[in-house]
Parts: sequence; structure tokens; C-alpha cells
Amino acid sequence: EDDNIVDYWHTSIEKRKTSLHPAVSAPNEETSQSAASSLELKQSKSGESRSQKPESLETAFELISRKGLKKGIDYLIAKNLLTRSPKHVSSFLRVHQSSIDPVILGEYLGEGGIDGIDKDYWNLIRFYYVRAVSFVGMNIEKALRHFLTNCGFRLPGEAQRID
Repeated sequence: EDDNIVDYWHTSIEKRKTSLHPAVSAPNEETSQSAASSLELKQSKSGESRSQKPESLETAFELISRKGLKKGIDYLIAKNLLTRSPKHVSSFLRVHQSSIDPVILGEYLGEGGIDGIDKDYWNLIRFYYVRAVSFVGMNIEKALRHFLTNCGFRLPGEAQRID
């Protein structure tokens, strides 16, 4: 009886796929060849950049430790390993937070801005960075402790920078 239910849903899903995307459900020889050639092209391009990527990341982390996080991120943007969007910058910071000094990361996240657009940019970086933190199952005290100790940054010492 369970097999009948599974078959029913499998058939139903396949019918839905066919009605929504006829090209996906029944690929012909041309589409499979073009997909294979585009996959090979992507792999060859990524193969070239894969050897350069670790070197660029190492250089970026050296810049971060010597000259600050802004310089390191600007370097990654110049090398096309990162875009300037707040979402991508904050994702990079979250993924590589263990490689970045918490004080430097705290200072970077504490940056403000000069005008309205610049302030909005920095607020979005902070928003996306904090949005990735999970507070599920925590009361307010535990959540605050988690946020201040386990999120990869330290608050700047100056009260003016903590807004």
C-alpha cells in the first residue's frame, strides 16, 4: 500500500514537471550536448581561478591583518572574488570569521557612514551579518551572551562607536 502512495506522488510530480517545464522533463540530444559543453566551459574557467583563489585569499587576509578589513575587502572586490553588495560582504565575513581578528571585525561592523546612502550600506552589512545568527531555543539572556561571545566579533571599546 505504501508503494502505491509513493508511485502516485512520483507520477503526480513528474506530470507537474512536464506541464511546467517541457524542455526539462524530456531533454533532447542538442540540449544535453549544450549543457555538457557549458559545464565543461565552467569547469575550465573555475579550474583556472581555483589556483589563483587561495593565493588571493591569503593576500587578502594578510592585508586584513596589516592594514584593516576595508583594505582586504577592497582587494577581494578588485580581484572579482567578492562583490560590493552588503549581502555578499556580510556572507564573506560570516564564512571567514574564524580567520579574522574579532577586534578588527568588530571595528569594521561598527563603521558608520557619512551620508544617508553610506549609512544604509553599513546598516545592511550589519543586518545581513546578524541575520545569519540563530537564536532558536534561547531566552533573552542566553541569546545576548551567545551574540556577544560566539558571533566572531568584539564590540569596540569606544562608546561613540556602539550605536
